[in-house]
Amino acid sequence: MKKSDDNRETRKGRLLEGLEDDPLFTIGVAARLLDCEPSMLRSYEKAGLVEPRRTEGNTRLYSENQLERMREIGEIIRDEDVNIAGARIIMQLREEARKLRKEISLLREEIASLKNELATK
Repeated sequence: MKKSDDNRETRKGRLLEGLEDDPLFTIGVAARLLDCEPSMLRSYEKAGLVEPRRTEGNTRLYSENQLERMREIGEIIRDEDVNIAGARIIMQLREEARKLRKEISLLREEIASLKNELATK
C-alpha cells in the first residue's frame, strides 16, 4: 500500500469514527461494499437479521455496524453452508455468548474488588 493510500485510510477512519451506528449507506452502496446483490440484503431484512433505517422516501440506509453484521452473516452462510434461518440462530447464539462473556468479565472484576477490600481489612 502506498503512503497516500495509508493517509486516505486514516482520514476515512477519522471521518467515520463515532458514526458506526449512523445510517450512511444506501442498499446499492452496501451491496457493493459487501460484494453481494441488493436482494440478499433485502432477504436479511425480511428474515429479521438486520433492520435498516428508512428515509422519508422509504430508502433503506445501513450503518457501518449493520454492514459488519451483514458481512458476518454472509460469512456464516457461505463458510458454514447454512441457510438464512440457520444464520439467524448462529447470530443469536453469538450475541448471547458476547453478553455472557461481558457479564463474566464484570463479575470477575467485582470479585477482584471484593477480594481487595477483604485483604485490606
